[in-house]
Amino acid sequence: MSIQCNTFEFSPCPLCGSIDAIPKYTSRDLIAKLPGIYAVVRCTQCRLCRTQPRPLENCIKNFYPPDYGPYTNAKPSSEKRIYNSESQGHSHKLKAIFRATYRALGIYLPRTLPNIDRSPLRLLDYGCASGTYLNSLDRQKFRSTGVDFSSDALNEAKKLGLSVLPEPIHIDDFRPESFDIITSWMVLEHLYDPLYTLRKLHHWLAADGFIMISVPDFSAFHRSVFKGLSYDDQVPTHLIHFTPQTIVRMMNSAGFNVVEVRWQPNSRSLLMSIRNFLDAYFPAVVSQGYVLFLKSKIGGAFAYILGFALAIIRQSARIEVIANKANYTKSL
Repeated sequence: MSIQCNTFEFSPCPLCGSIDAIPKYTSRDLIAKLPGIYAVVRCTQCRLCRTQPRPLENCIKNFYPPDYGPYTNAKPSSEKRIYNSESQGHSHKLKAIFRATYRALGIYLPRTLPNIDRSPLRLLDYGCASGTYLNSLDRQKFRSTGVDFSSDALNEAKKLGLSVLPEPIHIDDFRPESFDIITSWMVLEHLYDPLYTLRKLHHWLAADGFIMISVPDFSAFHRSVFKGLSYDDQVPTHLIHFTPQTIVRMMNSAGFNVVEVRWQPNSRSLLMSIRNFLDAYFPAVVSQGYVLFLKSKIGGAFAYILGFALAIIRQSARIEVIANKANYTKSL
């Protein structure tokens, strides 16, 4: 695969606008495997990390492979074929046990929507991709809309009978307070101007509504261990690298009041980082054996237990943020 556009740019911090930054490490494209060296740098003013240089916005699509997981319902991505403990259903009983334990301990399960006394609830999924999340919602309880940048992904969503729209969408394309709940799962790190996007979402959110987003957690311990080999590094498509502190700061700057920060159960980030490390430094047979373990029933059970354990100690590398409008005081 070759790059259609070889023009890159050095960008200021998307949160505070500063151009001053400290390099953290250098990295390569491990997803589409296109040539190029990138640096992850940290803003000296607000500490938000970003990828430098970044591709120009009109050619970023070339860095997403044809089987990019969120964009297709029909076939699994190459990464999902390797790490498939969930998709093969090895750990359904463990899932039930851990979900029951989470409820008993009063811990929120990932993507648990807030209670709003309204029916049907108007929900916007920003960055809906092929519509997997929207399709999981009860269509009697939710009047849902999806927005995404990928025309291919939106075509997949339309096959499911979902109401979806393509970006770019102007702030006035939806009326103020059009949605009771807005979700955006693993999207902000891909955006060129996430602060502007959050301000659009704030404009569209009802006065008593909630927004829920998730992003990779750059402060997870394995990010500092594996650095450019970290699974969540994903340069250059991951333009921003958030920590709990910087995502809260950006949400506040957009006018939101952060109600809660949660860590989603997730072991994929750590386990796939280990695989990247094995691929880089050991003979292929070692990585192949590791992959076979992840595909096994024991490996699947181990991965699921590990994901919950990492969430409990806030090292799962997946942050979920719940917020409402800053002038509204209702809690969850």
